[in-house]
Amino acid sequence: MKLYLIGVFTPLLTAALAIPLILQRVPPNIWYGFRTSKTLSDPRIWYQANATSGRYLLVASLLSLALGAGLIWLGQDLPENQRVVWSALGNCAAIVTALAASFVQLRKL
Repeated sequence: MKLYLIGVFTPLLTAALAIPLILQRVPPNIWYGFRTSKTLSDPRIWYQANATSGRYLLVASLLSLALGAGLIWLGQDLPENQRVVWSALGNCAAIVTALAASFVQLRKL
């Protein structure tokens, strides 16, 4: 059950949170989005940065979902606790990579 939660539900939730950012439906706020002093200072930068960040986050969530699904169906030889750890590490690595790429893109705006 933990593997389904971490390997499937978490990436799907991340993807669901990325889509409004990509579609530029999230106005500047202090709760949701790619919030930095630069993005909060200018609505144009906010929407561009969040659309880019949302795309990176969507790719990260799809990669995490593929890893989680692979661990569920193909990783049967591993104990479940190891599959859960690998899935969680994959999710974290994908999100950190998306965040780093978002900061790189933010410098260009």
